Amino acid sequence: MAGQLKRWQMVEAHDIERAEHYWAEMAEKQPALREQLVQTEAYLKGNFTLIEKMNPSNKVYAESIFCRQHFADLASGVWRKRTPRLYQFLDQAP
Repeated sequence: MAGQLKRWQMVEAHDIERAEHYWAEMAEKQPALREQLVQTEAYLKGNFTLIEKMNPSNKVYAESIFCRQHFADLASGVWRKRTPRLYQFLDQAP
């Protein structure tokens, strides 16, 4: 999973940087967005905490559902196909 994440981060470095920039701008204008991100992060961390507490046989299965597929999707570039307008915007951003 870590390798897939790194691969995605390298391939999409420009777009990630631009997305973080625009997110910060939006959150500054609409503080409720920042709170939404905090809530989303708390939810995700709760899922990871649950996975960590599972017995080993269930943990492997849960990790594959919650994590491996997500990072495999990132590394495959499938999100470019699923959200082409977003990536077009980010690719054209300075």
